[in-house]
Amino acid sequence: MNIIGEQAERIRDIGPIQPRIEPEELAAALGVEPCGERVAGDLDPIALAELGSALIKQLRSTGGRPALAPERGRNSNPTNPQIRRI
Repeated sequence: MNIIGEQAERIRDIGPIQPRIEPEELAAALGVEPCGERVAGDLDPIALAELGSALIKQLRSTGGRPALAPERGRNSNPTNPQIRRI
């Protein structure tokens, strides 16, 4: 790769390191309850791939319109008297 022009200066973060915020502390600050279990940080690539496949499977759209609930049935006629006048 040929770089043309002046090379950009490297950015270095020299600010103070911020303390770690625990999930429980963050949840309390936001006024919510923590949910789920903490996952170990040392997952192997196979486990991560399986997790990704499961998430994609759940999030993938089927492309169709959601079915009507059975108790609703199909209502093709307006029931409001004002609408019937129109």
